[in-house]
Amino acid sequence: MELRNVTEEILTKLDGFIANGGVLPGCKAKPGETPKVNVAGLCRELGLKATDAQHFFKKDAIKATVNALALEQDLEPLGVRTDQDAADKATQEKLIRTATQARKDAQAVIEVKAQYRAILKELENEKSKSEELRLENISLKERLALVRQGIIPRLP
Repeated sequence: MELRNVTEEILTKLDGFIANGGVLPGCKAKPGETPKVNVAGLCRELGLKATDAQHFFKKDAIKATVNALALEQDLEPLGVRTDQDAADKATQEKLIRTATQARKDAQAVIEVKAQYRAILKELENEKSKSEELRLENISLKERLALVRQGIIPRLP
């Protein structure tokens, strides 16, 4: 059994179809949108099996030929939705990464604020201790002066 050359077979049928004045069938489109190529309808018109529709998307030679014809006939080329879906997916992934980073940043801000408060409290405690030590130092200097003046006796 000989293997079928799908690309050659489809391109030959497509050339004959176009040479006989055939026009690519289009899908119904919403108002304001460009219709897309109806690949299933094209397969029927070319006398191909429904399962051959996959080759219009997978085989570059077939896809390029159909897309060139589609553009001439004001139809959306094959794979446009796939390209848009990929772009939409990339945008969605970027939004997810941005939102994740924003959550991480917000958590980091909360942690930094907590560290700031802890350091501020520690600074206030150290300032209070420093003030206590300063007052104690002044008091001890005054006592030492009184000892030197003989007002307070020296301890042995």
